[in-house]
Amino acid sequence: MTKIYPISYFRDQYINFTDANLSIASSPMLYGLSSYSVMPIYINTNNSSPYMFRLADHFNRLKNSAKILSFDDFLEEWNEKKLEQVIKTLVNKNKIKKDAMVRITIFTDGILSGTKMIGIPHKLAVFIYDYQPILPLSGASLLVSSWRRISDNAIPARAKINGGYVNSSLIKNEALSFGFDDAIALDDNGHITESSVSNIFLVKNNQLMTPSTDNDILEGITRDTVRQIADDLNIICQAKPLDRTELYTADEIFLSGSSVSITPVIKVDNRNIGDAKPGSITQKISNSYNQLTHGQLTDKHHWLTRV
Repeated sequence: MTKIYPISYFRDQYINFTDANLSIASSPMLYGLSSYSVMPIYINTNNSSPYMFRLADHFNRLKNSAKILSFDDFLEEWNEKKLEQVIKTLVNKNKIKKDAMVRITIFTDGILSGTKMIGIPHKLAVFIYDYQPILPLSGASLLVSSWRRISDNAIPARAKINGGYVNSSLIKNEALSFGFDDAIALDDNGHITESSVSNIFLVKNNQLMTPSTDNDILEGITRDTVRQIADDLNIICQAKPLDRTELYTADEIFLSGSSVSITPVIKVDNRNIGDAKPGSITQKISNSYNQLTHGQLTDKHHWLTRV
């Protein structure tokens, strides 16, 4: 079982994780009215200190989610520096000594207030848990799901709304029920979007391809990191609509995300991808990502914030 660290941040206080509870009549419980981001904490191999990865981008994601959801009081009360201080305090209070994940949630703090979000207070909850890959890093086997990805005009993926993850749960559970590790969802036009909780990249003729933001994907921070790493390695990367059959003919496939890092995909719909083992481009991207996040490469993009 994944370890959750004992001190959390909840309703403007540092309290025991077991005391950070919401009412069964609360808006998040009844309607999923909350939004979140998950930010990695990586231990630097040179000085053994914890570093937040892409804090500014995670705060901007929360801010954009708040704009979409009309969480106006969050926009007024919170800024990046304030969030940075909360996370640094939690990391120090919990004595984080290994790679971990910070789950940051903005929630509608109402009781039996219906589905409205305007005029109701919104609070922040933050807790930390050990990093454990949710997919096999040696290579995942995926299914193309029968469930379609929710569209931006229904529940916008870029807002990371908790209630919208019912869609991800249906996709994931279908895959598990058929013996796969995860699944890939298509949009209403039949184009590839992403897996249940991570973005997807295809490799063809030594070039990277990934679905565009027009395909109802989450604008993943790790996805953007991969594209920057590819540019640093002089690997061409295109964002464009991709068809289902392009999965079957890809030379390599991998997933990216805070919870999966860089995970190779070795099978899709029981078809081998390449020679059914992690490919050379995937390994280059993965190695660079791991070296960068753990301080073994120069942080020229200024993505790491020391705690």
